[in-house]
Amino acid sequence: MCCDAYQSLQRAAPKRKAEFVTGRLMAMKALAYIDKPTMDIEIGQHRAPIWPFGVVGSISHHSSIAMSCATLANHYCCLGLDIETVMPESQAQQIQALVCNDDELALQPSSGLSLAEFVTLLFSAKESLFKAVYPRLKRYLEFSDARLIAFNSQSLTLELVTAELRACYNVAYQTQHSSMITLVYGR
Repeated sequence: MCCDAYQSLQRAAPKRKAEFVTGRLMAMKALAYIDKPTMDIEIGQHRAPIWPFGVVGSISHHSSIAMSCATLANHYCCLGLDIETVMPESQAQQIQALVCNDDELALQPSSGLSLAEFVTLLFSAKESLFKAVYPRLKRYLEFSDARLIAFNSQSLTLELVTAELRACYNVAYQTQHSSMITLVYGR
């Protein structure tokens, strides 16, 4: 177990502690569902969860929602999950250039989503992708490392364009209670 990560959590605000613990509880439920029960999910580098051998999974939490998914690694090679509250329009305008390139932003008007929903969706989708490939790459990625190449009302396709890995990933998404939920899975 990575003691430094747990020690830094002790200094965290009560809300952050509650989100962390709830996320870990959801991860343990996901593991039990696939018959891989565990008493603890260790914290690895960059606070990433360390899944049991032969398992891939992801945890996301914010506000009053925590969720997790896990599967056997012989079913999928990567799994990434994220949930984000749809950001206010003013925040979307401020960060759109960080999250989206010009080609991606050009797709927003035809998406049927407001700018805030679109930027939140791309933010969440790219976060899910980064969580999915982190166990392989072992480093943080920039939003510019992934590009939106296809989009419809239920899923989108991101192309990862890093020196180590170039591949396309499908991202399922859903809006629920003013939140965007995204899931990336790869075979």
